[in-house]
Amino acid sequence: MLDDQNFTLITNQSVINQPVNTPFKNPSVNPVLSNEKQSSTKYMKIILIMFFLILLVLVVGYLVMNTNNEIIDKQYFFKFANTKGWKKIPPKEGAYLSLATTKDNIIISYVDIRPLLKEKLPQNKEADIQKLCNDTIKQINAQNIKFEPIQVNNVSGFKCSHEEQETNTSNILQGSEYTLFKGDNLKYIYIIIISYPKDNIEEANKVEQLIQGFQTL
Repeated sequence: MLDDQNFTLITNQSVINQPVNTPFKNPSVNPVLSNEKQSSTKYMKIILIMFFLILLVLVVGYLVMNTNNEIIDKQYFFKFANTKGWKKIPPKEGAYLSLATTKDNIIISYVDIRPLLKEKLPQNKEADIQKLCNDTIKQINAQNIKFEPIQVNNVSGFKCSHEEQETNTSNILQGSEYTLFKGDNLKYIYIIIISYPKDNIEEANKVEQLIQGFQTL
């Protein structure tokens, strides 16, 4: 029979000999380095997201700007590839499309286009077009008249240019009339009328840029 002292000793010894459950620690993992790695990965993700957002904004902005700068007309099969600095205004009498540069809501330069069916082109093209040019210019008392063949991208014809005095001012305007009728499978003649201040280089460049962007579809 066991006495109380021996029983107590055995019991205490059994408690002492029980294994202690301690969490396993991997000595190769440094918690500080692990946190730094997670922070670095998160930082890189944020940079990539910002980069793609900026790229998206630039692409959308480019597309919007180019869409706004281009006029495509599928009814008469032509386009102006670059109309930067120009805006549409109500067409003048006889014009299909009128464009203008403005300052303080005052028109500075003017361009319009007048498509005509090719059947309406005179038989003796050059002579009749030149006569029409001269007759028109006589009505406005123009000077420095010039008539010459012209090529604009994929279409060609003749250009009639002149100088005239602006109504109610002393300003001299540079005027031109393009009659474009030569090109592959053209259904229309394109008459383009231009007016801008003489010796104004900025406006002259805008006109040149607009005309050089004209082509048939």
